[in-house]
Amino acid sequence: MTTVFGRLRAEIQKVAKAIAGMEEKKVRWPADLDPQLAGLTYGSLVVGMRVPQPGDVGADGQAVLPGVSDDLYRAVQTAVQSLPAIPRLIQNDQVSDAIDDLFPDPAVRDTVMVAARRLAPSARNKAIDELFLSGPHPDEDLGPAKPLTKQSRQILGRSLNTPNSRRLKGHGDFEGVVREVDLDARRFEIRGRGASSGMRCIYEPIYDGKIIAMLNAAVRVNGSYEAAADEQPRLVRVEQITVTRAPDQQLELGVE
Repeated sequence: MTTVFGRLRAEIQKVAKAIAGMEEKKVRWPADLDPQLAGLTYGSLVVGMRVPQPGDVGADGQAVLPGVSDDLYRAVQTAVQSLPAIPRLIQNDQVSDAIDDLFPDPAVRDTVMVAARRLAPSARNKAIDELFLSGPHPDEDLGPAKPLTKQSRQILGRSLNTPNSRRLKGHGDFEGVVREVDLDARRFEIRGRGASSGMRCIYEPIYDGKIIAMLNAAVRVNGSYEAAADEQPRLVRVEQITVTRAPDQQLELGVE
């Protein structure tokens, strides 16, 4: 359960970061976001999470989210509300195309799907069979609430790893600095020239042994991309990575 609690907090942070377009290291995440045991029922645990608002004061009399903007608050709130939608979008052993309308930013969509897959019970997990996620203001058009299951995990994995040509907007080169690497999901983010708001990149297994050394390096990636509503590329399926400047220093890398 400790692992599940920690994973839930971490995935909400990642989704909020993708929504707000921020770098995680600039944000001090409050303890109020920690999942809390809210109740027990036969065979189940009920866990709750509160998203504090800017201006809220904690028990110590200090601001819970010092210096945090309303935009970041809304990003965290949206992240909490978005995850329960994913299991409801799994229909007929695939992820419904309605996910594109619900998450028009492909980088956010990909981040939410990766988060849902991580939270879904794995085949090795003998203790948890189903994980229900719920939040305020559910989208009733998506149908009744559904759990994340071991089958959900498999379906999300297939969808994340299978390119959808209908979504692709073009093919090109993009430059930036590798700021974050997710080895488990084979994703990394670049920022900088041509990617000022952050660009999420999906890499192939051939780079598994090389990607760690690229952290904080300037790179040029080539591949097919998906764009947000403003036509800005946000998600790239990388075919080639070229290091244009070696990293000045290695940043701490978290491995899932």
